[in-house]
Formats: sequence, structure tokens, C-alpha cells
Amino acid sequence: MNVSRSLLLLTLACGSSSAQKIQAPVTIPFELRSDAVLLKANINGHDALLILDSGSGVSVLDSTFAATAELKPSNSHVDVVGKTSTGVQLATAQSVRIGEVELYNVPIAALNLSAVRQRIGQDVVGTVGYDLFIHYVVTIDFAARQIVLSDPKEFDYTGKGVVIPVKLGTRTPVMTAMLTTRQHGTIPARLNLDLGSSGYLIKLSSSFVEAHSLSTDTIPVRGILGVGVGGVTEGDLMRFPSIQLSTLHITRPSAALSHEVTGNFGRTAQTDGTIGMPVFRRTKLTFDYSRSRAILEPVGNFDVADTVDASGIVSLTDSNGQSLRIIYIVGGSVALAAGLKIGDEIVSIDNRPVSAMPAAVRHALLEADGAHRQITVRREGKLFSVSLTLRQVI
Repeated sequence: MNVSRSLLLLTLACGSSSAQKIQAPVTIPFELRSDAVLLKANINGHDALLILDSGSGVSVLDSTFAATAELKPSNSHVDVVGKTSTGVQLATAQSVRIGEVELYNVPIAALNLSAVRQRIGQDVVGTVGYDLFIHYVVTIDFAARQIVLSDPKEFDYTGKGVVIPVKLGTRTPVMTAMLTTRQHGTIPARLNLDLGSSGYLIKLSSSFVEAHSLSTDTIPVRGILGVGVGGVTEGDLMRFPSIQLSTLHITRPSAALSHEVTGNFGRTAQTDGTIGMPVFRRTKLTFDYSRSRAILEPVGNFDVADTVDASGIVSLTDSNGQSLRIIYIVGGSVALAAGLKIGDEIVSIDNRPVSAMPAAVRHALLEADGAHRQITVRREGKLFSVSLTLRQVI
């Protein structure tokens, strides 16, 4: 099961970065791993693998790597909002090079990203967010596995994609979508267009859920919104009849509904929620901050509901990548019915050691609705196997 990686970073006092001028669009390849867009970068002369994250108002580095990269301390601070909120002093990276372009004097929040690295890979050391999007028009071509950076002054869009106005007051792109419910009509929702949000098509804050009594719209499943700073964020899982993004109509979107009091999905959340990768990966997506817009060119069928996890297992890799430690099991899932427990270690899937599988392969094996899987588990030092017939949790 994919989980949200984004951290909402609310800027209190943040310096401004600058960027290399480009004469023509620059194409940069990326790796798509566990729904994360990963870019090779170099920070102050040190190679790094970064998540491209429109939900990061400030770029983030894991604390250990940040020390290695010799960042320059600053007097600026941000509030980091995960499950809870905490203040972090910013530092500055004199140089962040991605492909052929370079950013200068980039504000950086240094955090413990161990949960993110366990989920996506120990080679991932942080995120790059607002400071890339504000200087360039960023087009993400998921089919070609590449991003294209353009000079905003030279960019001229002539395609037939859906143009969505966004607001950037929180240094992240926020749009208004129309959510169709079963019992409460059609409701406007202010959603963050968040590349770091995966697993479910929309994730809704508890304030929005409570204001519209959304948990009563149908019988929900107890599950998880994300794993990050502060731990696991739980909520209700369901599907709504549809959601409208400008002229783009999406059928039966999967949704995770928060009941948290604090944090970026709590009662004081800056937006009503997020919309993320289950939409984006079926499009060619452009962020054009200079014109306060995003552009979605559909390349997939939005009349077919997005797929979600079919096992009910939320897991993290151990530090050596030898096993997957189960940290959560979705209510009513096949994993729960099979007797799997939090703390169990998955060592193989269909007799293939998880240590020999890329993360994307592991996730694909556990998300194939209707497939039969043989899972070998270690519990209290003993190995045993269970058989799962996968079924989407909602």
C-alpha cells in the first residue's frame, strides 16, 4: 500500500532562491518508484536522490545527509506539519543541481526522514518542491518518465489539456474541485495538488469531513492516510460517486477521510485535503506557477475507477532491505482475515525474497486485485506461510 509522503511546510520567514536561466526547454529523466517521482540531483557537490513534491513548500533533506552536505545555517524558520506540528530552523544549500539546471541559495528543512526512506528506499535523501516550481514551468510526462523544465516567459501552451486555476498562498498549488457525494449533494473542496500524496485519489481533512458528515456517506473501512513525521495518520476509506476537476470528470474516486485533531489533515488544516498520484499518473501534468495554473492532459481512462491496495498491508523495509515490517493492517482486509499482525516481517512473496525485489515490484504484487499470493512471514523468530487472494480494500 502506498502512503502519503508529503510534509506541509508553512513558511514563517523564508529566504528567496534563484535559478539558472535556460535558453530552451530542458528534459530530465526520472524514476517512478512507489508513486514517487525521483530525480538525481547534486547538493553542494554531493550526489542526492530527491522526491519531486509539489506538496513541499520548502525543500527537505534527511538530517544525516544535510550534515554531510554542509548547509549554511539561516535565521529563517518553518512549521513542519505532519501528524503533529513542530518548528524547524532552516538552512541554505548554496547549490542544488538537477540535470542541466541549477538552483542557488535554496532554503532547506533538515528532518528525520527515516519512515520515508524505509518506504521508498534508503538512497532517497529528501524532496525538492516550491523552489523548482517557482522558477520553471514543470511538465511531468509519466509515460516517458521525464520532466521538462521551461522558461516561464517562453512557455506557450497550445494543447487540449484541462487547465485548472490554482492559488499559491501556502507555496503549494491549491485548486477547487467539486466532490459528488451520495447523501450530501455536490460539495466544493479546496484540494492541494500534491505529488507526494499516493494510495488514494483524495485525502480529506477532519474539519472538512466533520463539516459535511462525510463519514456517513457510505459504510467506510478503517485504514491509513499516511506515514510520516509524528507517525501513522488513520482515517476512514471509501469511494465517492465522482469528483470534477474543472472539465475533467473522475468516476468513483478512492478517498481517505481523516479524523485527526492536529496535523496537516486535522481540524486546523490549511486546505480541505489533497488530490494526488492516482490522478496525476494518468495524465501529462504541467505546473505553471507563473500563471497560477496546472494543466492535466489525460492519457488514461477516468471512467474506470483508480486502483488501491488489495492486501491491506502497510509495511516499511528494514534498514538492510531484507524484509518488510508490517506497521498497519487495514480493517476488513484479506491480510487481517489471514491472521497477519503488526510487527510481522514479510521475507518473501510467491517464494521470491523481498530483498531481491525493487519496491515497485513488491507493491505491484500486493496490489493485483484477484491475484493469489503466497506470503512467507517471520514472527518471533519463526517462519510460516499464508495464502492471500487479493481484493481491493474499498
